[in-house]
Amino acid sequence: MRHSAQTIINSLKKMHVTYALIFVAAILLRAAKVFRVDFAPWWDGVGWGYADLWTSQAAALAYSASNAGLDFKTEGLLYVPLMGIFLKIFGFTPGINIWAWFLVLISAAIPVIAASTIHSLTGRLGGSIIVAILVTLDPVQEAFGLNGWSDSITFFAVSLSFLAFTRAVASPSKKRLIALGIAISLTALSHATWTWPAMCWALLTWPLLSLRHTWGGLDASNHSHLGKTRLAIPILSFVGSMLLVNFLIVSVGPSSSDNIFPVFSSDIDNQRALVTRLNPDVDWESWESTDTIRTFLFVVPPKFPSLMFDLIGQQIT
Repeated sequence: MRHSAQTIINSLKKMHVTYALIFVAAILLRAAKVFRVDFAPWWDGVGWGYADLWTSQAAALAYSASNAGLDFKTEGLLYVPLMGIFLKIFGFTPGINIWAWFLVLISAAIPVIAASTIHSLTGRLGGSIIVAILVTLDPVQEAFGLNGWSDSITFFAVSLSFLAFTRAVASPSKKRLIALGIAISLTALSHATWTWPAMCWALLTWPLLSLRHTWGGLDASNHSHLGKTRLAIPILSFVGSMLLVNFLIVSVGPSSSDNIFPVFSSDIDNQRALVTRLNPDVDWESWESTDTIRTFLFVVPPKFPSLMFDLIGQQIT
């Protein structure tokens, strides 16, 4: 028994040291990009200037109490208030520089979160290290994590959601199930285009967790069957978090006419663009929310193989 306990302690020490090394390596790689100003909150590496939108909203929030950035449609509902805090505390120039290093830290944390996600499922350190290396070297995550776009917070929220999900699969305690719902809600709130995918993810947690006993690679002692209603906790946690933020936005955010649930209209323009592209029978002006449902029920399924092929091809090229 003593030998077994010592083995576990040594294994944990090795894992923590490995994670620390991964984190330091990721920080150094990300910091080099900021030092060279390849990417920064004021420079996206291309010159499109999209970051100026969120920076100006954060400055307005910090210095003039403007609520313009507190809108689901701005795609910076989490990014803008966080940045505004830095600008308010440190001043604009020092604040935006410190914010750049904050982005370095959360970007560097994602490889560690990815490694922990794999370890939660497999218990294997080698696989975790490989995944961490791949995420560290991912140029997309590196660029969008540092270039001043709100996607940096989205990457972080998605990584937390995956970690929370795998931890709930490994051991679905009430705390972990609640944390899973909150993490997915952060993903939904981090970017307007993630509202509906995150909602689908929250709904899928119930059947996926119900089938966890059929998953390979997990400790057999964790395959106990749980009450079906308990597995609804992530959905309730997600809905509760979203409604709470929705209430706050309705109370202090910009006016949204008679819309008391702005969260459900967060990505209207993105929906229109996607639906009109997938369904030629729908045009921009005549689009309605029901067109989105009909398109995804009847138009997307036959096109799914070709859409997936195009997506994979675009990612490779």
